[in-house]
Amino acid sequence: MVSDNSYLYILSETGAAGERLELTFSGGNIMSDRIGDTRIVFCGGDVLRKTRLVWKSTKGSKAPANSKIAATLKKATNADQVVVIGQKVQPALLFHLDQAMLPLPGRIMAVTNIVGEQPAAGIAAQEIREAAVFLSQVREAALKWGYRLVDVDTSAANLFRHQHYINAIPFINAADGQRTILMPFFADKLFLDELAVKNKEMFESLG
Repeated sequence: MVSDNSYLYILSETGAAGERLELTFSGGNIMSDRIGDTRIVFCGGDVLRKTRLVWKSTKGSKAPANSKIAATLKKATNADQVVVIGQKVQPALLFHLDQAMLPLPGRIMAVTNIVGEQPAAGIAAQEIREAAVFLSQVREAALKWGYRLVDVDTSAANLFRHQHYINAIPFINAADGQRTILMPFFADKLFLDELAVKNKEMFESLG
């Protein structure tokens, strides 16, 4: 296991400037988008929870209120609005926002949609229920900001293997100006990843 701090050292060697923040977060749990002139930053509730937890354990003093943590994040990201999704512990199967949502051009929000056979009982079933609740919170937040929702179908088996089709990278191809997306594809010699093909076609239908 390599510490995330090792990447900070590599970046510093390139001459990149760093800024220390009194926040505890993972990059995949913060996402940004622009709606008109408004820069909006979405963050998972664990950003608040973990910041307060680390603050208490390292500083030995009362942790700042959630509103102050959100204000710090807003200033650090130069955002006009910070939207916190989920106030409790994020589900084990969706511990980062980039496993649950993906802003796309045209005010579209892609959201993970759990499909197919699901566990009926036990811890596995509970984890799927927790993921479903979190995804409903993601949809609610996106609809509040006027996004059109599209589903990125993902099986329960994918979630348990930490395979997230939505964890993709949209960009403009500099060579030809074509809107392009890099998305994961999970397959082996025994089967074709049909869900990946379906999701690929969905993204292509959006341009």
